[in-house]
Amino acid sequence: MFPFYIDLDFYGGSVGMPRGWNKNCRLVRWPLPNSRTIRMMSASLPDEKNNYLIQLDALRGISVIMVIFSHWAGYHANLWSDNIFWFNGEVGVKMFFVISGFLITGILLQERHRTEQLQFPKTRIARNFYIRRFFRIFPAYYATIVIALLLRHEDVLTSWKWHVSYLSNLLFALRGEYLGDVSHFWSLAVEEQFYLFWPLAMLFLPKRFLLQFITCCICIAPVFRYIAMFILKQNDVTVTVLPVSSLDCLSGGALLAYLRSVYASSAIREAGLGILKKAAIVCGLSFLVFNLFGSVPPEYDWYGVFISRLLLVPTLVGVLILFVNGFDGRLGSVLQSRFVTYPGKISYGIYLFHFFIPGATYWLLTRAGLTLSTGVVLSINLCLLLALASLSWHFFEDPINRFKNYFPYSSNTRVGAVSRFNVQAK
Repeated sequence: MFPFYIDLDFYGGSVGMPRGWNKNCRLVRWPLPNSRTIRMMSASLPDEKNNYLIQLDALRGISVIMVIFSHWAGYHANLWSDNIFWFNGEVGVKMFFVISGFLITGILLQERHRTEQLQFPKTRIARNFYIRRFFRIFPAYYATIVIALLLRHEDVLTSWKWHVSYLSNLLFALRGEYLGDVSHFWSLAVEEQFYLFWPLAMLFLPKRFLLQFITCCICIAPVFRYIAMFILKQNDVTVTVLPVSSLDCLSGGALLAYLRSVYASSAIREAGLGILKKAAIVCGLSFLVFNLFGSVPPEYDWYGVFISRLLLVPTLVGVLILFVNGFDGRLGSVLQSRFVTYPGKISYGIYLFHFFIPGATYWLLTRAGLTLSTGVVLSINLCLLLALASLSWHFFEDPINRFKNYFPYSSNTRVGAVSRFNVQAK
C-alpha cells in the first residue's frame, strides 16, 4: 500500500472526511487502494521539467501574426491583401479555438480523473476553473474597455454594454457586420460562452458519453453553418460569430485531448489518432489546393466558404497534433527559441490590443504633422503593439494571474506534480 498525505487545513475543511479520519489531526495518512490506481494516477502526472508544451507558444505566435496582418490589411492595402492565405485571419482565430479546446479539455479531464481517484467533489474543480479563468482573462479585457471609454473611443462608447457582458458576437450577428476597432471581440465572447457549459459537460457527464458528446459537438457546427447559409440565407458575419459555428474547432481540440486522456481505451486512442492524422492529411492538402489554386465562381461563393471551413478543422487539428508531439532537430530548436515563443506567450495581449494600434498611430502622426511611408508606419505599429502587450503581460496580466495559485485544482498541490495542461493554459 502506498501512503500519501493530505493537508486538511489547506482545504479549509471543505473536503468531506471519510469515516475514521481524525478531525483533530492536521495530516492524515490515506493509503491508495492498489498499485493499479497508483499507476493510473502516475500516468496522468508528467514530470515538472516536461510540464509545458513550449512549442504550442510558437503555434500561438504564428496564429496571432496571421490575425494581425489580416486585420491590418485595410490600413496597408498596398502591401498585401487580407485574402492572401498566409495572412488569413480566420485561420489564425480558428487555430486559437482548437488550441483552447485542447488545453481546457485536457485540464478538466485530467483533474476529473484525479478527483475520482481521491474521492473529492468535482464541484471544486468547476469552481476553481472559473476563478482561474477570471484571473487570466478578465483583468486585461476589462481594463482595455475602461481605458477605451476614458479616451472616448467611439466604437466602444456606442457598444460597451455588449462587450462587458461578453455578448459582442451577438451584437455583430444582429447587425450583420463588425464594428470597427472592437470587431475582434467576437472571438473572445465565443470562448467565454464556450467556458460556460463545457467544463460542466466534461466534469459531470458519465464517462461513457464523453466521446459521443464531443463528436456530436463537432458535427453540429457544419450542420448549423449549412442551415444558416443555404436555408436561412444569413450573411457571413452572422454565421461566423455565433458560438455554434465555431464549436467544431473547439471540440476538435477537445477530441485530441480526450484521446490522450485516461478515459480513452488504448484501442480507441490508437484508432482515433489514426483517423485524425489521415483526415488531417487529406483535408489539409485539399484545403491548400482549394485556397491557393482554386477558383470559385461568384454565384457559388457560399459553397466555397462552406467547403473551405469544412476542410479547415481537420487540418488545424492535424497541425496541433504535430506541435503537441513536438518537432526535433533544428526546426524544434527554432520553435522553442525565445524569439519564436515569446509572441505566443503574450499573444492574448497582442490579440486584445492589435485592432486599436493602427488608429492610435494614425492619430499621433496626424497630430505631429508627420507623413511616413507605409513600411515605416507598419514598423511603428508592430513595435507599439509588442511593447504594449509585453508591458501588459509582465506588469499587469502575469502578477494578477498568479493569484490563481490560491485556487488549485483538487490535487495539484499534494500529489507532487503540475499538469502540463494546467500550466499551458495560464
